[in-house]
Amino acid sequence: MKIQDTISVNPGKTALGHTEDYTSAIFRTQVVNKEAASHKIDLVSFLFPSTAAGFTGLKNYALPLRALFATILIVAGLSSMATLGGFHAMGLGIVEIVFGGLLAIGVLTRPVMFGAAIFFAIYSALSVRTGHADISSLSLMFGCFIFSAMGSGKYSVDLLLRKSVKKAIKHSKIKKANSAMGYKALHYAK
Repeated sequence: MKIQDTISVNPGKTALGHTEDYTSAIFRTQVVNKEAASHKIDLVSFLFPSTAAGFTGLKNYALPLRALFATILIVAGLSSMATLGGFHAMGLGIVEIVFGGLLAIGVLTRPVMFGAAIFFAIYSALSVRTGHADISSLSLMFGCFIFSAMGSGKYSVDLLLRKSVKKAIKHSKIKKANSAMGYKALHYAK
């Protein structure tokens, strides 16, 4: 038996199977350098972003953007209720507060924001038709369209609902598979 073919179990000696390098530091410089390199700002990507970079940015800032737009909706609703505009201003204020509240907690965000966008589109079209163009409802419509496409993000009731539905589906599949392995196995045969 040759000495080169054996692997030493003594940590003080090196052999062919030895993988540790005692001259290296405690921290792995490869990992530290890769993280530092990933945070460089690329001027070309900043000036000319791709769609993937834009969606990544939206995904990273979904919660603050959602909170900001929900606050804008609620404040717009409160301000329209505070003005003495009559029944229509009161109705618009209540609708804006409801849409803002649902967006703030993230309940059924996509369908609610799509409905809100349609509501604001109709309201702004009717305001243009009467001769008093309401630019704020038009801007709220575009914001609602963005959130109807983007969704609520990571921290929302929608995510909790999605997780619970997936868990229930998985549980029912496991229950069905377990019952198919019992004495009722012939009932599940295809």
